[in-house]
Amino acid sequence: MSVNALIEWEFVNGLSFTTQAPEDSEFVRLMYISRMSKYDEHVQEHAVARQRLVEEFGLADNPDVLYTFADALYAACRWSDCLAMTTRWVV
Repeated sequence: MSVNALIEWEFVNGLSFTTQAPEDSEFVRLMYISRMSKYDEHVQEHAVARQRLVEEFGLADNPDVLYTFADALYAACRWSDCLAMTTRWVV
């Protein structure tokens, strides 16, 4: 894992989401995780965060969540899937 990715994960894991946003702490934490770098060993954590944002918070068509799906596909070199995802919100 790169130093930047390690610092990024340590930073997010060190934030006190429940103190800052007691009612929305899990939502905010998931949004942070979903926007983090996809070029590290936390692929599963990213996928779970995106899945929970879609299923628990109903954000399947949210531009920020769609972006995180496209970003993950791009990082995985799944070009045609990334194009399909980005076309979904452009058209």
